[in-house]
Amino acid sequence: MRFIQRLLAAFTLLLTMLVSAALILHIRFLSNAIDEGLVRGRRTLSTVRGRAEQNVSNVALFLSNLTLLPSGRQYRIPVSVIIENHEVARPHQRGLADALMIQEFLVEGFISRFNAIYDLSDLPHVIGPVRSLRPYFIDGALPWTNLMLFAGGSPQAFERLEELGVPAVNGLRFPDEFVRDEEVPEPHNLFLIKEGIETLTEGKALEPIAWPPYSIGALQSGSGARVIRLDFLSPLHDIEYRYDHFSQGYTRTNGGVVSDAQPNSVLILEEPVTEIGELGRLRIDLQGKGRALLFRNGTVQRGFWQKAERQSPFLFEDLEGNPMVLARGQTWITVLPMLERVSWD
Repeated sequence: MRFIQRLLAAFTLLLTMLVSAALILHIRFLSNAIDEGLVRGRRTLSTVRGRAEQNVSNVALFLSNLTLLPSGRQYRIPVSVIIENHEVARPHQRGLADALMIQEFLVEGFISRFNAIYDLSDLPHVIGPVRSLRPYFIDGALPWTNLMLFAGGSPQAFERLEELGVPAVNGLRFPDEFVRDEEVPEPHNLFLIKEGIETLTEGKALEPIAWPPYSIGALQSGSGARVIRLDFLSPLHDIEYRYDHFSQGYTRTNGGVVSDAQPNSVLILEEPVTEIGELGRLRIDLQGKGRALLFRNGTVQRGFWQKAERQSPFLFEDLEGNPMVLARGQTWITVLPMLERVSWD
């Protein structure tokens, strides 16, 4: 009996290695196809290349969830990119699947916008559409990022950057690194290319940090939540997550558009909008403590988030005060004014 069990274990290991090798070769083939497309026309962000990127990301996601494979580096050099989520821009989004973390906040008109955090040594070929900065994006990213990249921003955002001394790049000043796609309607057509980020960060002293910066591990407890709904009070912006057993992540549909990203942990943080100012700009304070919901592996867990000050990291705790344990892989954090706008079954 033991001999049979050992034989089955050896066969399973061999099969996993063969599948992994085949998928890695597939990734290299697609990556070469992408690079060839860039050589033919560096300034053209083609649909063909976008599809190739999606295939690479899907295969990489599968590989990352094979438990027999190594878990990867323990330190990252994180950089942030502000990405638009207007309904016109949404079909043209690129690079979300490759982010370590995505933070989602409301902006003017109560439409959401993303701060996507990437590892500098593992960037997608194209990121965007890139949009303008707000001060709470800075607060939410600290101290989990070395550099913030964006296209314009509110006066309050530039004041916050100067106040906290956060390294930043305004893409409106760098037309060679932030490029326009003529096939996408303006102003939703500004994209950041991988070579652009590498040029902008060359020679900069960017410090690696331990990643992930929160507890990860096996599922502790939680009730069933395979379908999650976020009510944005409009079918153009409502969000649904569906848990996928194969990827161990969530398929995200936003206003009818399915995202390339499949986060493994979805955190919803409650923080009210305290003010609607000039031009409809919102004030969201991320210091203090608030309610939180953690969705992972088709379950939900209630708890709290804490942030002592702007430079402090988010802390996530369960109702007993223990650290919430997140799943390995991409984390998606959405900040909403009230958790009552979240439902699940």
